[in-house]
Amino acid sequence: MSEAPKKGFGDEEEAEGDGGGAHKSALWMISYIDLLSLLLAFFVLLFTLSNVDKNKFKSITQSLEDSVKQTQDAAAADNFKKKI
Repeated sequence: MSEAPKKGFGDEEEAEGDGGGAHKSALWMISYIDLLSLLLAFFVLLFTLSNVDKNKFKSITQSLEDSVKQTQDAAAADNFKKKI
């Protein structure tokens, strides 16, 4: 009696019509999410160990807030023009 070989992770055969192949094509996302998590942790570590100049940080945040506000104002003006 021959024994069928054991199947490992991702070795499942796709049955006809049941859509079983969908999980195989998504296995790469595990590695990708792991990479993103490690990159996030690395940059948080770098930020934690850095010396942040409070004045520069404040000017950068103010600049970003101003640009977002301008973008929102422009979008609101475009929406207003479309309604007229």
